[in-house]
Amino acid sequence: MKRVLFLSALLLAVGSVFAQTKDTALTNYVGKYTFPEGSFVTAAEISMQGNVLSVSSTQGGSVLEKQGVDTFTMKEFEGSRMVFFRNKEGKVARIKVEVDDILLEGAKEGVPTAWLRPFLTDDRKNKQAR
Repeated sequence: MKRVLFLSALLLAVGSVFAQTKDTALTNYVGKYTFPEGSFVTAAEISMQGNVLSVSSTQGGSVLEKQGVDTFTMKEFEGSRMVFFRNKEGKVARIKVEVDDILLEGAKEGVPTAWLRPFLTDDRKNKQAR
C-alpha cells in the first residue's frame, strides 16, 4: 500500500512540474506587438488565461492553437498562421501574421530585435502597389 501511495504522489509531482513548464513556455509569447504605421493592424496584444493564449487587436480577437515550435493558428480565422521569432538571447522578439492575403511583421515591445531583419513589412500594401 505504501508503494502505491508513493508512486501516486510521485506521478502527481512529475505531472505538476510538466504543467508548470508548459505554462512558463507559453508566457514567453505574451506581450504587445507593433506593426508598421499604416498597416491593416498597427498593434496586437497576446495574452494568456490559464493555459490558453489569445490575440486581440482592433480587427478582432482569437484563441491561438499551437501547431509547432513558435507557430500557431488563430482558431477564429481559418487558414491563419502566426510565427514567432526569437532574438539571440532566445527571447520572443518578433511576429509574422498571415491571414488570407494579409502578411504582417511586427516587433514585440521591450525586446531587442537588432540581429533580425532591420525592417518590418505589411506585404498586403506591396501586393496592391504591383
